[in-house]
Amino acid sequence: MYKSNLNNLSLRTVLLLGAAAAVGFATPALAQQDQSNGGVETVVVTGSLLSRADVETPSPVTILTSQSIQASGLTSTADVVRSLTSDNSGSIPTAFGNGFAAGSSGVALRGLTVNSTLVLVNGRRTANYPLADDGERAFVDLNTIPLDAVDRVEVVKDGASSIYGADAIAGVVNIIMKDEFQGVSGEAEYGTSEHGGGTMDRMSAMIGYGDMAADRFNAYINLEYEKDDAIKVGQRPFPFNTEDLSSIGGFDENNTTSIYGKVAPTLLSNPSNPLTGSGQIGNYQVLSPGGCGPKATQTDHVPGPPGVGGIDTYCEQDTALYTDYQPEQERYGVYSHMKMRFSNAATAYMDASYFQNQVWVDGGPPSIRTTAPIVTSNIALPAYLATGVKNPYNPFVNNNLACAAVGNEAADHSATCPDALIGYDFGDIKGGGYENDRVLQATVGLKGDWQGWTYDTAFVAAHSWLNTVNHGFLNYPQLESDIENGTYNFLDPSANTPAIRQALAPDLTKVSTTDEDSWDIRASHDLFALPGGEAQLGVSVEVRHEATFDPDLNPGLNALGLGIAHTIGNRNIYSASAELGMPITSTLEADVSGRFDHYSDFGDTFNPKVGLKWTPIPQVALRGTYSTGFRAPSFSENGTAESEGFITLNPCGASAGGTNFCINHAGDDYTKAYGFGLLSTANPNIKPEKARNYTFGTILTPFADIDLNGTVDYYNITKTNVIAPGNPGPAISAAFAGTPLPAGYTVVYDAPDPSFPGLTPRPVVIGSPYINASSLKTNGYDVNIHFGTDLMDGLHWSSNFDWTQIMAYQYSPSPGTTYSYVGTEAPYELSSGAGTPRDKASWANTFNFNPVSVTGTVYYTSGFAETGIDATGPTPMPPPSTAYYSSAICADGYGLYGSTLSRFCKVHAFWDFDLTARWHVSDSVDLFGSMRNVFDTKPPLDAADYAGINYNPTYSQDGIVGRFYSIGVSFKN
Repeated sequence: MYKSNLNNLSLRTVLLLGAAAAVGFATPALAQQDQSNGGVETVVVTGSLLSRADVETPSPVTILTSQSIQASGLTSTADVVRSLTSDNSGSIPTAFGNGFAAGSSGVALRGLTVNSTLVLVNGRRTANYPLADDGERAFVDLNTIPLDAVDRVEVVKDGASSIYGADAIAGVVNIIMKDEFQGVSGEAEYGTSEHGGGTMDRMSAMIGYGDMAADRFNAYINLEYEKDDAIKVGQRPFPFNTEDLSSIGGFDENNTTSIYGKVAPTLLSNPSNPLTGSGQIGNYQVLSPGGCGPKATQTDHVPGPPGVGGIDTYCEQDTALYTDYQPEQERYGVYSHMKMRFSNAATAYMDASYFQNQVWVDGGPPSIRTTAPIVTSNIALPAYLATGVKNPYNPFVNNNLACAAVGNEAADHSATCPDALIGYDFGDIKGGGYENDRVLQATVGLKGDWQGWTYDTAFVAAHSWLNTVNHGFLNYPQLESDIENGTYNFLDPSANTPAIRQALAPDLTKVSTTDEDSWDIRASHDLFALPGGEAQLGVSVEVRHEATFDPDLNPGLNALGLGIAHTIGNRNIYSASAELGMPITSTLEADVSGRFDHYSDFGDTFNPKVGLKWTPIPQVALRGTYSTGFRAPSFSENGTAESEGFITLNPCGASAGGTNFCINHAGDDYTKAYGFGLLSTANPNIKPEKARNYTFGTILTPFADIDLNGTVDYYNITKTNVIAPGNPGPAISAAFAGTPLPAGYTVVYDAPDPSFPGLTPRPVVIGSPYINASSLKTNGYDVNIHFGTDLMDGLHWSSNFDWTQIMAYQYSPSPGTTYSYVGTEAPYELSSGAGTPRDKASWANTFNFNPVSVTGTVYYTSGFAETGIDATGPTPMPPPSTAYYSSAICADGYGLYGSTLSRFCKVHAFWDFDLTARWHVSDSVDLFGSMRNVFDTKPPLDAADYAGINYNPTYSQDGIVGRFYSIGVSFKN
C-alpha cells in the first residue's frame, strides 16, 4: 500500500528543496518572451505552446494584472481568483469551516465544481489540497499561493485538455509570478470591520538583485504574512445570529438539548447498554438543579407523550452562538526565484517556495444525542451504577426514597425507579477544529533556443502536508463507561477534571499528504511561411507522479457525530501533446492541438482541439473553438476511499412525505431538522469523465483612437460519464415511506421516536458507491467591456465591466431524467449547498489624477429559488415566469427550508460596492486604504444553506463581514 507523508517525502523533493535552499533564490517556469518576430515582443499565453504578438487568442482569455489586483483592494490569491464572474457553483470559501475540505478555498469556473478547473502556478501543476471537497473532489487550495509576488493571473475560459490534460474541462487559472525584481520593497496594512471581529494584519517584503542585461542574472525573495481574526456569530444581528426564525414565520431549530440537560423517565430494554431507552414513560424535566441558565430559555411542549398528561419542560439553546461566520486564519510564506543566462541561447532558472495556511474553526458543544456513526437518540442514565449504588445524576432515582440505596440495574429498575432518557450538551467541552496546510514546491529548469527550436524544460516537485486536529467529539466507549460508572458529573460540569474531559473527548488528529512530481519539455519551431506569417509547431512531453494519503480521522468509528473519510492512492501519467498554429492569411488564423495521456490506473485518452480567429475588418474579430476534454477519477473515486458527509434534512419537507411525518409524530423533537449522512464509496471500475466543449465569440475594437474594446463569448459544455454519488433523493423518499430502496443503496435508521416507538424510524444514513451518471450540460456567455479616456488634463478614467450568465445547467443522473439547476440552490448536496446563480457581474472604475488614484468596484450575484431538486427529488417546479417568485405564498414542497412564505422560497440578489484609494506620496512611498462593502449591505436570507447561519458564505460573505476599513503603507527603493 502506498503511503505518503512528511517523513518519507520523495528523494526528488528533498534534493530539489535542498538545492533551492542552498541557492536561496529561484525563478518561475514562465514561458519566455522574445523579440524574434521582427522586433515585436511575443508572449506565450496560457492554453498554448506557441508564442504570439497579441493575447487575443481563438480561446477566450481573461488577464488580471498586478495593477488591477492592487486596485481591487483584495489581499489574498483566493479572494482575487474567486472574484471572477465565471466562478460559480461548487466554489469553496474559507468561511465554510465545517466542510470536508475545511480550511481551504477553491475556484469552480462555469459552476462545474473545483475538480473541473485546473489551477497552475507558472504554467505547471502544483500539489492538491490533502482533503477532498465532499470527500470526492481534488483541487488546489488557493490559500497557499502567495499574492504579492504575482505578476498576473491568466484565465482560459474554455476546455484546455489538449494542452494540459485532465481537469481543464471548465478552464485554466494560471497564476504567474514576477519574472524579475530589483531593489527593496515592503508593505504593511491593517483593517477591521465596523461591526467587530475580522481584524486583519498584513505585511510583505521583497528584495531583488541583478540585471539580466548587465549581470546576466536576477534573483529575488518575497515574504508575506496575513492574520485575519474570527467573526463570531453573536457579533452580527438577527436573522444571522440564531437558528430560531419563528418570529418571521420560519422554524425554531434551536437545540432542545442544552448544556443544562433534560431527562425523562424510561426503561432500558437492555440494562447493560445505555443506548436502549425504550421510550418515555413520563414527562421531560430540566436536569440541572439550577434550571435553565442564561444561555438557554425554558420551553414547554404541549401535549405530553401519548397516554401521559402534562407538559414536557426543557431548555432550548441556540448553539449557533458558539460558532464563527469567519474562522481565524493565519497565512505566511516565502517565494524565491533566480534565473541565470549562460549564453544568448540558454537560461537556467530555479524557484522554491514554502507557504503555510492555518485555520481555526469554533464549534458548539458536543451532544450526547447523535445519529452517526452510532445512533444515541435513546441513550439513558441507568437507575443504578455499575457499583450498585443509586445513580446521583438520575433525578428519578436519586431523591426517590422508594428506590433502594443499593440495587441491581438488571433487576431493580422499574417504572417506580426508572432510568433517565437524557438530552445533554457538554458545555465544559469545546468543539471545533484546526487545519494547518503547508506546501513546499521547487522547480529547476532550462529554457532557450537550439537549432531553431525554442524550448523550456523543468522538473517540479510539490508536496503538501496537512495537520488536522478536531476536538469536541465524544468517544462512545468512554461515554458508555462514564455513564455506567458515574464518572462524568452531569449536574455540575465544573467538578469534572481536565483528565475526565480529555478522556471523554480526546483530540482527533491526523496528517494528510499529497504529492505532485513532474518533468516536462515544451518546444516550438517555425515550420513554413503562410500569407499571414510563419506557421508554428509546438510539442511537449510530460511525466507526472501523483499521490494522496489521507487517513481516517475516526478509524474506530468511536467518535460520535463524525463520519468516515479516508483516501489513499497513487499513479503515474505519461503524456505527449502537439499544437500547430497557422496564420492562413493576414485576417484568418487556425490553431490545431491534441494530447495523448496514459494513466497507470485507468488507461489511455486522447483529446483534440481546433480554434479559429477571423478578423474581417480591424474593428471586429470572430473566434471559436471546439475541443474534447476529460477529468481523471480522483483517488477518492477510484482508489481506497470512503466518505460520509452530512446535510441538513427537514423531516417535514417534501422528501419525507411533506407534513405527514410531522402529523404522525405530533410535531415533537423527532421532527426537527437534523444532520443526515450521505455515505459514498470508491468504485475501482469508474471511468473518466468526458467533455465536449465549444465556444464562439467576437472581439470589438470599434475606434482606433479611442481606448474602447469588448468581447462577447458563448460557451457550451457537455460532460458525460459524470462521476457522482448515487442520487439520494428517491432513496430518502423510499426510506421515509418504508418501501424498498433503489438497487445499490443502503440505509441506516435512527432509533425509534421515544414518543412514538411503534412508528417507522427516520433514516439517518443513505449509502451508495460512486457511479458514472448520464450527463451534465451547461451553456452561457461572458461579456467584457473596457473603456478608458482622459476626462481632463491630468485626470484619467478607466472602466472595466465583466458579466457571466449561465443560460442552462442541466444534470441527468440517468437517461430520461433531467434536473435543471440554474437559478436554484441546487446542487444542494454539493460542497456548501450554495446553489447556481444565473448571473454574476463586476464593474470596476478607476480615476487616476496623479498622484492619487481611486477605484470603485461593484460586485453582483443574482438571486435564486431556494430549491434543490437533487435533495428533494423531482418535485414539480413552476416556470420562472409564474407568481412563485413574487407572490406572498409559494407552493408547499418547492422550498428546501420547508416554509411556504416567500422569504423562504427565494434567495435575493446580493450587491456589494468596494472603494480603494492610493496616494503616491513620493517616488518611494505610497499610502493606500480601502472601504469594502461601502453601503454595509447585509447578505440575503438563505435559511437552507448549511455552510452559514441563514446566509450563503459562497456568494455573500462580504455582507456578513459588513463595512470593512483598511489602511496601509508601501515603499520601494
